[in-house]
Amino acid sequence: MQILIGCLIGVCFLSMGYVVWIKKAFHFLAGFQTLWIPINPERLSKRIGMLLMVLGGIAILTAIFTIPFGEVVETISSVCAFMTILCIFIVSPNYKK
Repeated sequence: MQILIGCLIGVCFLSMGYVVWIKKAFHFLAGFQTLWIPINPERLSKRIGMLLMVLGGIAILTAIFTIPFGEVVETISSVCAFMTILCIFIVSPNYKK
């Protein structure tokens, strides 16, 4: 059951990344068009879409490998997820007010 939930969350992140990257739909980003407008929306959509897809892949792999390998995978995936979220914050300042 835990593997199924983890895989479903990973697929949700993958689909969100696809929508942001390919369709350039920024409605997943909080405050878009109310607080800021990106300078180059195509580059921003590609970067954030890719990061969401990587986060989805990490979620799926964590769900699959957690039961056989335990704590090691949880630690590695939490560090990878933290680094991915940190990359999102590094990419996000690509805007003008």
